[in-house]
Order: sequence, then structure tokens, then C-alpha cells
Amino acid sequence: MHVPDQLVSQVMALSPDARAELLALLQESLPVTEVPGVTGSDDQLAAEWTEELDRRIADSRGGKSPGVDAETAFAQIRKQLASGQGPSGA
Repeated sequence: MHVPDQLVSQVMALSPDARAELLALLQESLPVTEVPGVTGSDDQLAAEWTEELDRRIADSRGGKSPGVDAETAFAQIRKQLASGQGPSGA
């Protein structure tokens, strides 16, 4: 399906606040089950993310996954990109 250019122009002419409101309305109108590659209800996904975040926080606090400061992480990514590699873990 193609979005008419006239509609795109009208939307882009809206203020940032109006575009944000329109975006929220569009997101609410599209159930998660209709998003390609995503399954489950909003509540199921929220519960799964909460569980994952809780696990990551516990790992970090327990020293199992100490993390890296942003400056170091960005330096590592720049180095990998400069050598033609993508960021590791991707």
C-alpha cells in the first residue's frame, strides 16, 4: 500500500506536537499482534520486558554483568566500525 504524497505533505506540515499526537493515535490503532515479527498482547509484552529488565538489573547488581560506561562503549563501537566490523553482540 502506498501513502498518497498529499497526505504525507499534510502530515509533515503539522506542528511537532500535532504529529506526535497523530503518531500516538496511529500506534494505538495498530494492535501489537498486527506488527510484523511481534507476537502477544501488550500486557504479555510488558510483562516479558519487566521480567527481562528485572533480570538485567539483578545481574548488574550481583556483579554477573558489570556493564561498561558509555564513553568506553562508544569507543569500542567506533573502533569496530573503523575496522569494518559491526558492533559485537549484534
